[in-house]
Amino acid sequence: EVTEVRDGVQFIAHRCLTRQEQDIFHMRFLEGLSYDDIAAELGISRVAVWKHLSHLVKTLKHQFNNH
Repeated sequence: EVTEVRDGVQFIAHRCLTRQEQDIFHMRFLEGLSYDDIAAELGISRVAVWKHLSHLVKTLKHQFNNH
């Protein structure tokens, strides 16, 4: 069941998130990188990482609640 949930999240992430949000999702939740590490890797601010994460989590929750 855990595998099904993980696969579902990844499918929805791929379908509903921008490429940058997908990258941030992967780095944060699959690689376990910190906000600072993600910011350095992408050349954006830590605040921008936080905003993207906030948006993508909201998007994923919305998608899961509707399916």
